Amino acid sequence: MNHFYFFVLFFLYYFFFWILGRLVLVLIFFKLAPRKWRERSRWEKDYLSKMKQSKKDLSTDIAIECSSEGEFEQVRYLVEQLLKINKKIDIFFCSPSVESTLKRFVQQYPEHVRINCVPLIHFPLPWSKWFQWSKAPKYLQVKYDFFPHLLFMAQKRSISVLLGAHWRPNAFLNYFFYFPFNFYTTAIEDTFEKLKNFARRDRVFLSDFRILRILERKSKLEITLQQQFPELGWFWSWMKYNESNLVILGNSWPKEVELFLEKIQQKEIELGVLQYVFVPHEINVVTIQLYREWEKQGFVIVIDSEHGSFNKETKFLKPVILLVKGILCEIYNLGKFAIVGGGYQHKVHSLLEPYLAGCQVFCGPGIKYSQEYFLIKSKQAFAITLVDDLIKTHDLISKRARENYSIDENRIEIEKIRSETNKFYTWISE
Repeated sequence: MNHFYFFVLFFLYYFFFWILGRLVLVLIFFKLAPRKWRERSRWEKDYLSKMKQSKKDLSTDIAIECSSEGEFEQVRYLVEQLLKINKKIDIFFCSPSVESTLKRFVQQYPEHVRINCVPLIHFPLPWSKWFQWSKAPKYLQVKYDFFPHLLFMAQKRSISVLLGAHWRPNAFLNYFFYFPFNFYTTAIEDTFEKLKNFARRDRVFLSDFRILRILERKSKLEITLQQQFPELGWFWSWMKYNESNLVILGNSWPKEVELFLEKIQQKEIELGVLQYVFVPHEINVVTIQLYREWEKQGFVIVIDSEHGSFNKETKFLKPVILLVKGILCEIYNLGKFAIVGGGYQHKVHSLLEPYLAGCQVFCGPGIKYSQEYFLIKSKQAFAITLVDDLIKTHDLISKRARENYSIDENRIEIEKIRSETNKFYTWISE
């Protein structure tokens, strides 16, 4: 594909999204749009209004786009390192789920961090004020938000980097989505080799800030658990005591928990072999009410920061639902088996967190966009198991627990990735 065809297709791609946004606005005007669309539209309008009132002359060094919480975690280590050397950063984000985390960053670094949403309904034209809000010369995008206005932003920057690239089977999509960027990072060696053929060798980095972030959190495990939730010290002791037979269902959705509970209830006697801790993906008024109702019905035990103390040798005869936020990465280090939620419904959550914690990892089929899955599979295939049916996962874990099945320490070449990542950091921070 030559440049002419690319720009023709890109214009059509851009125009399609702009028309789609206008159609949604028409549906909202006539009150025909779903509630989620209406809420999204109000949210975007609020940010666009704030953007017009923000400082016009603020000069920033780097603009970063991250879709949601997971993508921000992948780049968070880099952001924190850049802030340490007083770099000024604009952060664009697509999902409201990461908004509260980013607002805390703004409060912590009010002179160095600004945030703005990526509008999908109020879709901006190339000459709109949304594009003028950030004039940072360097643009970093985390993975797969290949919306046309973000690709346009990458194309207009002197330095644009796609973080966490993953080579697709479709050559056309690789060219179309990767062409606007001029630098790339990946932790997958197969993708690294293919990107070297796509771009110049000196424009591709075998690096991953997510890995360094997880290792940093792992090194501060004890401090984090005791500082953030000292009242749950007894529970952390209980998890360590039962580590060899502890199953953690992390980032789980209510439907996934419900399916797994059905299997456990049928084989309740096996709870003498395994202990279960579920850490929900969403903890809000609705989900808390649902889990409390399950507790009343005798299906689970719900534990939060206000729960009473038990002895570390307690054998819970029911699965535990742990209602805490922000420490799942640390919690994985206290278990042996990890079932990662999301993959049984849509898109799997972080797999590197339990893998680097030394867990045997299980997930559902929603791994299409998970660079972490392919990275682990390429390094240590038997450390991660994809199971189409969540209920079957219970039987497989029970079998491995009885056989005392174990895996070696992770085989990701940490020092090699650390070296390349530091090289990338030195370059981007100049």
